[in-house]
Amino acid sequence: MGNHQKKELLEELRKAAHCDCISDLRGPERSVEHLVERAEELLKTGDYALKEWTDAVQYITGCSWSFHDKEEAAGYLKSFFS
Repeated sequence: MGNHQKKELLEELRKAAHCDCISDLRGPERSVEHLVERAEELLKTGDYALKEWTDAVQYITGCSWSFHDKEEAAGYLKSFFS
């Protein structure tokens, strides 16, 4: 048995965006292209619940949002960076 633990969604997005801290996801230093690509990959795995996606979008955008499903949340994140 492995001791593999799932990383938090924001941590995964932080790494993809080449940010030093999660708070950097809100700043101009982030690599948007890599963040969006990783978000799409993570959505396909289904490892993260709607609440985690909603929390991530709210944190990154600084706005309160409500989504019907994970795809809608990830889609909003993608459009936010477009």
